[in-house]
Amino acid sequence: MEKTLDNQPCRADNVRAIVDWILDGADGKSTRVGIELEHQVLNGDGGLRVGYSGEHGIEDLLARMSENWPEKTYEGEHLMGLARTMEGIRETVTLEPGGQVELSAGPFNDMFTALEVLSDFEDELRGYLEPVGQLAVQMGYAPVDKAGDIELIPKKRYQFMDKHFAEIGPYGTCMMRGSASTQVSIDFANRKEAIRKMRLAYCAAPIIAMMCDNTVMFEAELREHYLVRTEIWNGVDQARCGIIPGVLDEDWSLDKYAEWILDTPAVVAIDEDGNTVNDERTFGEIFADRVMTEADIEHAISMVFPDVRLKQYIEFRTADALPAKYAAALAALIKGCFYADSALDDMDKLFAGVTRKDVILGKMALMAEGYEAEIYGKKAWKIAEQMNIIAKLNLTKEERDILEPLTTYVFSHVTLAEMTVFE
Repeated sequence: MEKTLDNQPCRADNVRAIVDWILDGADGKSTRVGIELEHQVLNGDGGLRVGYSGEHGIEDLLARMSENWPEKTYEGEHLMGLARTMEGIRETVTLEPGGQVELSAGPFNDMFTALEVLSDFEDELRGYLEPVGQLAVQMGYAPVDKAGDIELIPKKRYQFMDKHFAEIGPYGTCMMRGSASTQVSIDFANRKEAIRKMRLAYCAAPIIAMMCDNTVMFEAELREHYLVRTEIWNGVDQARCGIIPGVLDEDWSLDKYAEWILDTPAVVAIDEDGNTVNDERTFGEIFADRVMTEADIEHAISMVFPDVRLKQYIEFRTADALPAKYAAALAALIKGCFYADSALDDMDKLFAGVTRKDVILGKMALMAEGYEAEIYGKKAWKIAEQMNIIAKLNLTKEERDILEPLTTYVFSHVTLAEMTVFE
């Protein structure tokens, strides 16, 4: 149905509300980086994923951890998350649909602190898991299980999403229950910089996925190509995943981003009584007659999953789950490439002329050929090396040391998956 003031009278107000909410996050002085790292908890005797329920399940893990995490989140009677602030650093533990344990930490001003927090969390998890014969690993996909065999956690949002994605594409269940990622977020100074960084981030996203390729197994079998999670996301829901239509066009704007969000089917909505409900209308239709609140906007943006997502910060989403030192290295890479003006100028030159079609074709080439793929008219390894050089030029000596583990793999033209390094 065509969007008009007759059937969506509040549409213009909602576009403005979304854009204003995004720009409320603008920070012209920030060089901070946030990190989200997902962990897969496995049974030590066979490598099967640990379910949410039952003895020594994920809910029990959260309960035992809560002695050191004073803030707790529930859905009904079920424990779903933990949070704390230590030495000024905010840390939140949440659960992905298949019980993947996600640590969200930061934002960090320096990458040494980021590495310390990620490593300490790994050690903390190990202390809870080893006594019950379990372990936590960081990899892009469950190493033994098939996704359909993994228990879905008892959260209404995920129940609606699981059903929707299973029906609309071939890999919805795989994404929800089997996959795990590392996400890095950065700030922007203003509207113009948000658009510039978004465009560059989309060009860089396939290369970042290649540098962070850490998936060896898929559905209990050895993978058949590189970048398994890239294929998974291609087969989830094209209305809300991949590369945002028009984002690399000269006339793309935050208003167009807001329009795209409004035209996305909600799947999960919050009714007027605060209940989580299934709703297949678009957000524009749901809010046709009323202006979205901040909570409404946050929820709507949480229901789109593009390779790069704009909230009140810019979120890079294509990296597989990584061991702590590589996750910190990725954060250092992104910080070095996306904060200094000179770095952004160099990134503009590196990705000059790249189109949405180039990005899509580049993903396909990388899945087939890895670093030897031709992408944007160059070998993928050349672009990856250049991004590491740009980052090094714009990091402190200490942060260059944090970047080094990733740089070593990039300049060797190999990935964690190829070396099966799951530390």
